[in-house]
Amino acid sequence: MSEAENLQFIKGIYDALITKGDPGPFFEALADDAVLRITIPSDTPLGREFKGKEDLQRYFVELDRVFALEKITIDEYIARGDKVTLLGFESGTVKLNGKTLVSEWAGVFTVADGKISSVLFIEDTSELTAAYRGH
Repeated sequence: MSEAENLQFIKGIYDALITKGDPGPFFEALADDAVLRITIPSDTPLGREFKGKEDLQRYFVELDRVFALEKITIDEYIARGDKVTLLGFESGTVKLNGKTLVSEWAGVFTVADGKISSVLFIEDTSELTAAYRGH
């Protein structure tokens, strides 16, 4: 796929997720061996590499257990080669301690053969990390 096609592919998935609350297109777009990583310490349940569709679903179940997303925006989509980067903002409540998490974030998606092969989320997870550690 071209950069423009990759951009529209990821944009369509996130439009469905944000405007309709529909995660279906995201999961349908994942390669069978897709990998997801997030910048959070490895001593937390989210601090590992999630591999494959079933494992990625576990990531979202755990995330939902500990975090209530209240607002998410995407300010920019950037396509370069097989990668599409999203820059945005999110806020929500850490369910483990009731604290508010507010963070700018970046998501780097790699597209291969019309599927998402990897995702890296980069953001300030300090409030979530503190909650896991009981602070």
